[in-house]
Amino acid sequence: MRLSKDAIKEFDCCNLTLQPCIDPVITKDGYLFDKQAILEYIIHQKKLNARKLREYQKQLDRKQQEVEEQ
Repeated sequence: MRLSKDAIKEFDCCNLTLQPCIDPVITKDGYLFDKQAILEYIIHQKKLNARKLREYQKQLDRKQQEVEEQ
């Protein structure tokens, strides 16, 4: 099987954005990331987790109300 050039990322590209790194950070396993991309990803995940936690709390509150009504 032959891979096209588009299927292989460049050596200096971030594993998240697939763009050349401006402020490169490498993991102990050898993965290359752009520091800005990592920070944006962490912030995005924190917001997503906070939203999921609020939704879960609302669900628990609704179930608690149902139990109290019975």
